[in-house]
Amino acid sequence: MKKDLRSAVLKICNFIGKKLSEEEIESVVRQATFENMQKDPRANYENMPDDMAIKGKGRFLRKGTVGDWKNTMTVAQSERFDEVLKEKIQTLPIKFTWDTESEM
Repeated sequence: MKKDLRSAVLKICNFIGKKLSEEEIESVVRQATFENMQKDPRANYENMPDDMAIKGKGRFLRKGTVGDWKNTMTVAQSERFDEVLKEKIQTLPIKFTWDTESEM
């Protein structure tokens, strides 16, 4: 989505069988940018029940930076995560993009 938000919106529309006009597509793309979603209370903690989120402690939408997990996880954590993830998704018929440069 970060690489090509418009294409992602079109794929989702196709998947759910929803036809949108060009104007509606552009509106969705505009509203779905990370910057706009971060400002939108509907996409943040504000509307979540108190028992589901500790409001005021962190943010629901953090940075919007692809690959930022590398600044949080240790190498060992990353390797373990990759091991478990590969095992769990090996039979899925789709490819996942983990950063803007590569595919898994």
